[in-house]
Amino acid sequence: MFRHILNFLRNKKLLLPNDFPYVNLLLQEAQYFELDHMVLALTTLKREREEVKLEWNCHHDTESTSEDYLLQKWKRCRREEN
Repeated sequence: MFRHILNFLRNKKLLLPNDFPYVNLLLQEAQYFELDHMVLALTTLKREREEVKLEWNCHHDTESTSEDYLLQKWKRCRREEN
């Protein structure tokens, strides 16, 4: 965890992999060490990830579970068979 803090102090930006799973833990460390710029960067990253996740879930759930969507898909498949 501390290497990410050192990287931030050296580079003034987050250098994390896209699938980095420990954002909350890193945020706690940044808060403990009072690294305000890093706290802001991590908070922004968390918010962006949550927005992307919500958008994906909303889009995915709507298309895959909506009765109208499934009925339209079924009708389209039937038309293609004929």
